[in-house]
Amino acid sequence: HTLVYDPNTLDLGIVELGVTTGVDVNGLLEQGGGNICAALDVPGASFDLAECVCEATAGTLTPVDGACLEGGVATIEATVNEEPNIPAGFERIYVLTQGAELVIQNVSATPSFEVAEGGIFTIHTLIYDPNTLDLGIVEVGVTTGVDVNGLLEQGGGDICAALDVPGAAFDLTECPCEATAGTLTPAADICLKGGMATIEASIDEAPNVPNGYELIYVLTQGADLVIQNVSATPSFEVTEGGIFTIHTLVYNPNTLDLGIVELGVTTGVDVNGLLQQGGGDICAALDVAGAAFDLEDCACQAGSGALTAKNDPCLEHGEALLVAKSTIDPIVPEGFEVIYVLTSGNGLIIEGVNSLPRFKVQSEGLYTIHTLVYDPSTLDLGIVEPGVTTGFDVFGLLQQGGGDICAELDVAGAPFYIYDCENGCTADAGTLSPADKPCLDNGTATLAADRVDDTNVPDGYEVIYVLTSGDGLVITNVNTEPTFDVTELGTYTIHTLVYDPTTLDLGIVELGVTTGFDVNGLLIQGDGEICAALDVAGASFNIEFRCEDICDADAGTLLIDSEDCLRDGAATLAARHNFRPTIPEGFERLYVLTSGTDLVIEQVNADPTFEVNAGGRFTIHTLIYDPSTLDLSIVVPGTTTGFDVNGLLKQGGGDICAALDVVGAPFFLGNCNDACTADVGRLIKRKQECITNGEAIIEGKYLQLPSIPNNDFIVTSVLTRGEDLVIVDVNNRARFRVNEPGLYTIHTFVYDTTALDLGVVELGVTTGFDVYGLLTEGGGDLCGALDVVGLSFNVVECGLGFNGLSVGPNPANEEVQLNFSDAADVNRIQIEVVDPSGNIVKDVEAAGGNGSIKVDVSEVPPGLFLLRVSYDGEEKKIRKFVKQRP
Repeated sequence: HTLVYDPNTLDLGIVELGVTTGVDVNGLLEQGGGNICAALDVPGASFDLAECVCEATAGTLTPVDGACLEGGVATIEATVNEEPNIPAGFERIYVLTQGAELVIQNVSATPSFEVAEGGIFTIHTLIYDPNTLDLGIVEVGVTTGVDVNGLLEQGGGDICAALDVPGAAFDLTECPCEATAGTLTPAADICLKGGMATIEASIDEAPNVPNGYELIYVLTQGADLVIQNVSATPSFEVTEGGIFTIHTLVYNPNTLDLGIVELGVTTGVDVNGLLQQGGGDICAALDVAGAAFDLEDCACQAGSGALTAKNDPCLEHGEALLVAKSTIDPIVPEGFEVIYVLTSGNGLIIEGVNSLPRFKVQSEGLYTIHTLVYDPSTLDLGIVEPGVTTGFDVFGLLQQGGGDICAELDVAGAPFYIYDCENGCTADAGTLSPADKPCLDNGTATLAADRVDDTNVPDGYEVIYVLTSGDGLVITNVNTEPTFDVTELGTYTIHTLVYDPTTLDLGIVELGVTTGFDVNGLLIQGDGEICAALDVAGASFNIEFRCEDICDADAGTLLIDSEDCLRDGAATLAARHNFRPTIPEGFERLYVLTSGTDLVIEQVNADPTFEVNAGGRFTIHTLIYDPSTLDLSIVVPGTTTGFDVNGLLKQGGGDICAALDVVGAPFFLGNCNDACTADVGRLIKRKQECITNGEAIIEGKYLQLPSIPNNDFIVTSVLTRGEDLVIVDVNNRARFRVNEPGLYTIHTFVYDTTALDLGVVELGVTTGFDVYGLLTEGGGDLCGALDVVGLSFNVVECGLGFNGLSVGPNPANEEVQLNFSDAADVNRIQIEVVDPSGNIVKDVEAAGGNGSIKVDVSEVPPGLFLLRVSYDGEEKKIRKFVKQRP
């Protein structure tokens, strides 16, 4: 308003600001009805005022994808999606908040921050005037973006500023580990030579090595994977036998410090437990399975060849020259030498050595020239005392004889039977073979032999046939023909005897007492003085059965051939034959599925494949049967057991001819999704001793290493005794010392040390079945694996059956008989006759459970041979025998 006034007439002191109005003043003026001369522009110039608008805007941000924590650190970045508006005098900064509460953690001039933990983080844009918004009020870790926003006009406050509250959000987790170790394969079969071997692996599946990562190879030893060395290449030198494994390790030196590894102490399992793949935090990759090597000493390359007599000398003027020649040349490795050894008698007493196979002798008797290929640096011939040391003594020092020295002796050699030239003995008993394989029919079996080689009967000599029984060849009868009747089960032999009644009085023979060995010892051929000939080997018969008891059905054996866990509540179990069954005419084959340790029959099928929808123990068995004698309608699924059926069969003590593979192929089912990954691997026999000086060693070795889920798990070996699997010892390796005969079993046990205390095992009381019942595979709650079947050993005294297997007669003529004391539970016995060069000259397969087996060696040439005997394709035993000259 404009006011024109005279200060002398209008005193403005009457105006009280904020109280007096323009109307009050106008009322004093003449124009407003008063008496003062003045003028007020009452309408004046009007203004309608409002608050000014804040022009600051924050715009929007977009997160840059791919941020994740690597080694506990991540860099998060955002890009500007919508540009902000920054008024004059205003500034821009970026704010980092954490969590849904937007707790302020940091500020920056750029939308990029480094964080050191996982979770939700957000980058915000803040546009502000430092004169109106004091950032000193922000307490990092306490003040939130919501607090700041509440001060701004956009959040209901008074300050002109702009905050992008939604911002660019990040949900941080660990980066996926891109490192992979790939797989390795052993480059070749390696063995220790001179106590050293170089093992190498080749890459089967290539590893993935991310930027900044490195690749090395790790050597571990034993089932516990104890780290022994590292290398830039998958190649290592080792100086002892046992299990070694080469592993690939892909790692970042910034996150995995290999300085923590103590060689000989730290294990591959320890390292794996630090890695994400093993439940740890570190991104790295270790090929835990690796390339495994089971190292043993290399086979000895020395070969003694074979000799034969070049001449047929006799003592003339008190002396005879023995000359032999090679039929198989010796193999002489570098640094080895060849000498020839003369021995006398069946005891092979060493009489002399020579650089040529030529010797002079001055006495009658049996002499043999042998070839010896040896390394003078490892075999000191100074130990030989002529007339005392025997060829068997030397043989026992060599690898071929069970010793440690690489050398080879032709034990059979070239034998010479030296007589005085004027008193030679020409009697020859020839050889016999069984005419058939009889059994007891109505209490009697007729044994008949056929002649293979003719006899030589000098003038005045006679021929008779002798029947002996048992391995001791006890004489039980004589006959003019090679035919005898027997009335009991057992082993019998028919022998030919060519003799002169004037020099050999058969009245000395006491039936049931005198043996064939007694008679042979009187003859020149047996180092006696009488000229006569006895076919000691003879024609052997093993009368094992009564005719009515013979059953040719054989169920063979099965192996697992499928995955053994449940997927979506179901699993398909499949098996395959390891040894094929024998199915007699009129018989049929059927496969049976049983459950539990009681072998409760659940299903049958024409193929060894079954569908199941529950976890637990299942077993697939083969049944070979005659439908006319075994009525399967007696089987009630869910009730009848495999033991019930087996009890009806001859193999189980019943009357029916049929065969059931009672052991079968066992499965231990859990859920694949939450299955326990512990696995026992595969254990095979490495060593079995008989008891000598009160002690024997039994040992297994891993053909396939156990699977150990994580660092809390360990693998140990459990020793049980008897069919009840009573636990008698535990060890960290599959090797035990036992001091009593009996059935022992080594079981591999993988278990969680945090969940199971082995202190619960009471030796001599707790059984393997008790422990198995605690595991998920046995119906319990604990993750672990126990090889319930295990590796069985029948331990005997050393004097009993030569560690379960004896061979006779030795030297042999037409047959070798193997007698078993530890093959009752064996399904198949494989027998190989191996010559000194390692060639298999005869191969025989027989059913297990037999007390003895005869091997026809009539076509095997004279010399030393090995009998290599395998039980069910795994355990091997070796025995030696000499095939004598006709």
